[in-house]
This record gives sequence, C-alpha cells and structure tokens, in this order.
Amino acid sequence: MASEGLVMTSFYSSSPVCSPSRASILTGRYQTRSGIYPGVFNPANVGGLPHDEVTMAELLKPAGYSSAIVGKWHLGVGANNTYLPTNQGFDHYLGIPYSHDFCPCFTCFAPNIPCFDSCRTDETPCPVFNNTDIVQQPADLLSLTATYINAATSFIKTKAGEDEPFFLYMAFQHTHHPQFASPKFTNTSIRLKFGDSLNELDWGVGQIFSALTEAGVSNNTLVFFVSDNGPSLMREIRGGNAGPLRCGKGTTWEGGQRVPAIAWWPGTITPGRSSQVYIRASVDALYYRDDTGEISRDPRTKRLK
Repeated sequence: MASEGLVMTSFYSSSPVCSPSRASILTGRYQTRSGIYPGVFNPANVGGLPHDEVTMAELLKPAGYSSAIVGKWHLGVGANNTYLPTNQGFDHYLGIPYSHDFCPCFTCFAPNIPCFDSCRTDETPCPVFNNTDIVQQPADLLSLTATYINAATSFIKTKAGEDEPFFLYMAFQHTHHPQFASPKFTNTSIRLKFGDSLNELDWGVGQIFSALTEAGVSNNTLVFFVSDNGPSLMREIRGGNAGPLRCGKGTTWEGGQRVPAIAWWPGTITPGRSSQVYIRASVDALYYRDDTGEISRDPRTKRLK
C-alpha cells in the first residue's frame, strides 16, 4: 500500500486514546465538541456519540452512498442499542462495540493459543453484533478477523455488483491487547503475539485490496489507512514501538498522537510519494474526503471544528 500510495509522515490523531479519536475521525470535529473525552467507553457506560453529531455515513448518504462498519465501534451502545452504528447513519454493522480487553481473555484457555495478559473472569463475555442483534457471545477471537474480512469483502462485492457507491469503515481489533491471531498466523513473527496479530492485520488489509480489484472498483476507490493512537509502550514488547518518538498511547507527546497514515487511489494518487505536511488526522481527513468526493455538506458540519 505504501509503495503504491501516499505516505503521510506528520499525521496526528486528535487524541491518544480510542473513543475520542474515533469520534473525531467519524465526525470531523474535535472530540471536546461531542463530549467524547478524555477517556473511553466501557460496557457499563450508558452514553454514546450524540445523535446530533453528523457522521461520515450521514454526510455521504444524500449522495447515494451505502455505508457499513466492520469491527470495533467504541462509541457507545446505550439502552436498546441506541448508540450503535445503525442508529448513527450506517446501513450495516458487524463487530464488537468496544475493545476486546473489556472482556475475559478467551485466547488463554486450552486448547487455544496462550496470550500474555491476565484474564478478567469477572467481565461479561464480548458480544459480536450484526446491526443491533448479538450473533455471537463470547466472541471467538481466533476466527474474528476472518469473520470481519468476510463481512467487509461481501459488502464490497455486493455494492460494486450493484454499481452503487459505498463507504466502508473497517476497524480491526488488531493490534490492541490482549493480542491474538488465528492458528494460520500463530508463531509467524519474532515479535511474539504482537507480531502475529500485526501479520494477520496485514493479511486482512490485503484481502480488502484484492476484493476491490476483483470487483473492478479499485480505480475509483479511495482507501485511507490510519491508526487511532500511538503504541501502548507500558506493555513493552506486547505494545508496539514508537521508534524515535517520545512516549506512546495515553500521552500527548509525539508517540501518543503521531500515527501511521497512507492514502491509496490507483490512477489518482501518484504511487511511492510521501508528505511531511502536518495533518490533523480526524478533522482534516474528513474534509479531504468531503472535497474529494464532491459531497454536499450537511449544514450541521459547518459548525466550528
């Protein structure tokens, strides 16, 4: 993806933790505007992303786009599932509504593959939602990535076959702790479980590219790859690496908010380029998509960022 696209080396998330960053990614507004700060949602929270916030899915809908989110939501569930994605402008949703570390760790029981984190046996098992219905509980982490990829590629193929524009928000559980990987990717990296999960993530991204190519829509599809925050250095080898950057996730130093970012669009983005232009990941990225897609803005998006 990097060799065929544009690598952005000064790309910053709006927050060093998940929920605030994701709120900003999906709305193009700083998380303080929506009240999603400073921490993250957990299963006991009753709130979520306010319904008067305009998500990217709602922005694209008037232009005829179908939308789906596959993977981690982390912007609230609420009573009667009121804050799940299908109540926030998305047509389809499949995934875990929060981080899988808020659940017991199901990868550390025989005969499954051991993880490195202690189990939280007092927690409620993680559910996998299909729209607003729970279809699996507990989530099978060892097959979860394949489940996500099947849903994402099916959505791409269906919409491409219908010649309908689409927006897919793909949010892998990787490489959040506790790291996991399917048997196919177990023991494939010298970086242990973190490396294994990263290898499976890489495979998953490749599957999405293959689906776009096979469906014949790669040349009119913008793919944007970005992280919501920096590495969790407190977990040492289990938490990634910030390289020369100071600190990591949970801090406002460079390592906490300066994140990887790649844009890919064959025939539109010149391959093999890099940019050092400072970009506020969440806010600037949404308006870049807006301008690129020539989408008429919802009046509510004209509010201050």
